[in-house]
Amino acid sequence: MTVPSTRGLARLLPQPPRVPTPLGAVTFSGVLGSWHIAPRPATAFRLPSGGTLSRWTHRAVTLDLLTGPLPTPGSPWGAVWYVVAHRGLEVVDLTLDLPGATGSLDSSTLTVTEAGTQVTLAGPAPDALAAYAREGTHLPARWATAPGTVTQTAAGALTWRLPALLPGEHARIGTAVAWNSASAEDAAWFAAAVPLETSLAALVGH
Repeated sequence: MTVPSTRGLARLLPQPPRVPTPLGAVTFSGVLGSWHIAPRPATAFRLPSGGTLSRWTHRAVTLDLLTGPLPTPGSPWGAVWYVVAHRGLEVVDLTLDLPGATGSLDSSTLTVTEAGTQVTLAGPAPDALAAYAREGTHLPARWATAPGTVTQTAAGALTWRLPALLPGEHARIGTAVAWNSASAEDAAWFAAAVPLETSLAALVGH
């Protein structure tokens, strides 16, 4: 799988991608092989949806992160990670973090409730990762029996710890951030449960 094309996309001044929430900005980080993802991408582009494609390049890997608000109930923000391995990557860790907050983990969602507001960070649980691997479209098919884990790695951080990638393989996962009043009938965790296909189609403008 090759790196997605950016042909026809307007270039932007690269900035660290963030999701603004009432409790602060959610940030993105991770480790790919021995490389710790820098806060600021090498390049950035405006997506047709109005979202942003941030791209990091390294001799061992190219990482794209698509972010932006989604036109789905609850108005969450989507964040689609796309990792293309040029060399073998023994470590594939992708993290969402709400610094300074303390969240409660439930499967693949981390929910912070403060000052009457609920913010949820969410993404695929291991069984969903295994299903994608069996399809062989977004994840390597060989991951189907051991697709990785979802872990609370800090008080307000949620990390997907995925299996190793071989040269030429790719991994694409969809995550989301949503918020609402803590007393609202529609909880933020419900709004954050956005399928990868929904986020991807909305962010790329299809």
